[in-house]
Amino acid sequence: MNAQVVTSKLDEIRNHSRHLWNRRNDASQTRLAASVDRLVDQMQKRYDISRDRAELTVSRFLDQYDHKVYDLVASLPGDLDRRVIRYPWATIATTLGLGLLVGFIIRPSH
Repeated sequence: MNAQVVTSKLDEIRNHSRHLWNRRNDASQTRLAASVDRLVDQMQKRYDISRDRAELTVSRFLDQYDHKVYDLVASLPGDLDRRVIRYPWATIATTLGLGLLVGFIIRPSH
């Protein structure tokens, strides 16, 4: 194989990966939008408010949550924020492990 063939194959693989990633992202965004829509419906029914008011309330809550998470990540020491972005599954596993450990420590004894 010459360099052009290898480059062509790599471009094919890269394009296919992008296509799969975009399709996966689209499905995730659709599920997220459906969850937000359900939350708006529940708020509207529970508090007997208009749909616009429920959407505004959910939107404000999500914005506040987003800002809190951003501020928390920005305050991490060193380059920990970049490590979390680079190794998300390791971060999730570590957090899960710490959560289980804390749960075992603080659980009530029988």
